[in-house]
Amino acid sequence: MSRKKTKKEQVAAKNKFSLPKLRKLQLWFLPELESISKEEINCGVLREIDIRKCPKLRKLPLSVDPPPATTEIKIGKGLWESLEWENANAKYDLHRHCQFMPYY
Repeated sequence: MSRKKTKKEQVAAKNKFSLPKLRKLQLWFLPELESISKEEINCGVLREIDIRKCPKLRKLPLSVDPPPATTEIKIGKGLWESLEWENANAKYDLHRHCQFMPYY
């Protein structure tokens, strides 16, 4: 028998959506972009993230749990450091996949 979800779990479930087949996310030359979503996005098979010239980007609410071993993230180090994360574990888990690009 399944238990009833708590109010907190219900709110958390409402604030997530899934892109189960998304493999590649490219954000290029979007100078006004601040976030890609207000909700956390579950991207279970995401393999590549490439972010270029998005100076106002502050939130990347991705959930890749666990990130595939082949995940590759191309991003400028300064931008990566300035991102705000809803889930601190996501930043930690994804950091090891980063390739910091000086010209991004």
